[in-house]
Amino acid sequence: MNIIGMLRRVIPSQYKDTFVSLATRLTPVKARAGYTNIYHCCVYRTGSQWIRRIFSDPRVYCWSGLKPINGASLGGNAMNRIPVIDRAKPEGFPPKTAVTGMFISYNNFQKMKKPENYSAFFVIRDPRELVVSWYLSTRYTHVKNQGVESLRKHMAGMTDKEGVMFSIEHWRSTYLFNLLLEWKQAENIDKRIKIFSFEDLTGDNSFFVLKKVFSHCRIAIPDNKLESVYESHLPQNIVSDKKFNKYSFALRKNNLKWPDYFDNEVKDHFINNAPTLVEDLGYHW
Repeated sequence: MNIIGMLRRVIPSQYKDTFVSLATRLTPVKARAGYTNIYHCCVYRTGSQWIRRIFSDPRVYCWSGLKPINGASLGGNAMNRIPVIDRAKPEGFPPKTAVTGMFISYNNFQKMKKPENYSAFFVIRDPRELVVSWYLSTRYTHVKNQGVESLRKHMAGMTDKEGVMFSIEHWRSTYLFNLLLEWKQAENIDKRIKIFSFEDLTGDNSFFVLKKVFSHCRIAIPDNKLESVYESHLPQNIVSDKKFNKYSFALRKNNLKWPDYFDNEVKDHFINNAPTLVEDLGYHW
């Protein structure tokens, strides 16, 4: 583990953004990205924290010149209580920034002020995996906050099967399923937008897929430098053993969980709520 990884591991969470900002200011820029701004957009349970760590690494800044910004709250902690479909930041972000972890709809992203010369990418995931992963996280492992506590109270007394069925309904009613489809279609509308799958980013060839992300962003970081960044942010190098499972996605090797929770009744319930979503997103039953 390099010194950056060691420091990130011991610094309290509330100070990590300050640490990244300071480290960035002290890092000389060797090359600049081919875009004025880069935007990483996402939904829950698609590895957004991992991607944010990658783009916040000073070694990436050295070869991009783009200041990392955490876009998860879109400008304020209160935004975290607003449904993803409604989150917006019409004024946009400063130039020469790499904004990661933006929970935002494609419609609101379109309305956001952006430089003409920008690049964006969205990470998509099998929607069946999303609802199962979201359910398990929300009910059992996610750090407590107002939203999580409310949902946990609602799930109290449910079986896991009932919880997954509730999660399917929640993703439909909060328009998260629609948001996935909007972003999937956006790739055909705007060449500046690229869709990457969570399965590819966490599979056997994950490093080579990460290289494709950087190529799309026109960040010409040498392979050996990017590989060093990649290895520094593998789960075992960034968190304690106590929290390892929270970040185990990066070593999951496409170990699907949804088949363990989808019997015929749950499958029918999913199809009733999102009839063709699995196929529309490029997956299959």
